[in-house]
Amino acid sequence: MMKKLLLLILVLLLLASCGESAEQAVTYDCDNNFQQYSDPYICGNDDALFFGFGDSLLLWYYDKASGLSGPLCAKPECMHNGLDCSAYFNGRELCLYNGRLYTLNREDGGFEIISFDTDGTNRKTVLKLDDDLFGGMISGGASDMRGMFHRGYFYACGTAHKVIDGIPEDRAQVFAYSLDRGDGRMIYDNPELTAVKIQPYGDFLYFVAYSDNAVEVCRYAQESGKVETLYSGEVDFSPSRLWMTDDGILFGDNGDDGESATVYKLDFASGTITTLLDFNADTDKSYLIYGFTDDYIVGGSMNGIEYMLCLKDFNGKTVIETTVTPPNISDDQPLYTFPCGSDNEYLYLWSKVWSSANDAQFIIGVSLKDGESKVLWTDDVRGAE
Repeated sequence: MMKKLLLLILVLLLLASCGESAEQAVTYDCDNNFQQYSDPYICGNDDALFFGFGDSLLLWYYDKASGLSGPLCAKPECMHNGLDCSAYFNGRELCLYNGRLYTLNREDGGFEIISFDTDGTNRKTVLKLDDDLFGGMISGGASDMRGMFHRGYFYACGTAHKVIDGIPEDRAQVFAYSLDRGDGRMIYDNPELTAVKIQPYGDFLYFVAYSDNAVEVCRYAQESGKVETLYSGEVDFSPSRLWMTDDGILFGDNGDDGESATVYKLDFASGTITTLLDFNADTDKSYLIYGFTDDYIVGGSMNGIEYMLCLKDFNGKTVIETTVTPPNISDDQPLYTFPCGSDNEYLYLWSKVWSSANDAQFIIGVSLKDGESKVLWTDDVRGAE
């Protein structure tokens, strides 16, 4: 009993310290190191990671200093299985903004933006997305919907499924909502292009709409509310993975066969797209491009239950090449591992066993210094060594 009490006190102090740290390190910029991935919903600061999963109604934390983890709830009597739990999570997206956690919460068939302290308490509704704009996009069952918080705005995008004069139609749409005023506007609507990705950077929102070989790259200015087309034309790759730099946009493409991995760059000065590098040029392995970090291109590939990870700098030089496998997983189990975020110290991986017999998942940290990996969190009831 005394050990449990001491552990509870430690967790309470941990959650309180996470809240204080987040308030001291307030940021209003979207952390693209996490937001370019779709699952799990994850974000972090210097002290902790916060994450939730699409098939769960709980929000979790991992404290970087102590290694402690658990549901984001400090109530000693809580069973973590209801709406009253501070760790209750029924959202899409998750980010640290203005010293608090923000998410796009599902509410009565629609969505609302809520925020709460980094200990899970003090929940507030920031904005209800019940207008005709956002509701119009999701009314037909929008796909690939993403939402990001950046410099006073909530940006959202997705493929809206419409029926016009009895004919089904898909169209790429992008929205901007002021978090202070609550007003929103559709900033892009294109029935010719059916997929769209967004990424905030500085005072702009950049977005790429595409379909087949056609692509349109645009920039939305917060102050003026104007949309500028940076590139429009045909390309022979899919720009589904993008990364902003000061002088351009990087695109990662894995080809139609999923066996090639090429990085392209749109240069702002010239307005042209050129091939930057072939990720697999100097290796006999076949990596796929999963995303980017501030310094690296993230490549990976599954080999059975082993995840092969390769990080290259923007000049194509290999910085880290390693393999990662969660503990206690047998060769016949359907395991998949994906990058889900990064910071200055670690690249984070999400591993999940897609099996009813062992529905385990893991958050793994890979050191950007030496490539060593460790399990930071797991719900594997058998335990991890």
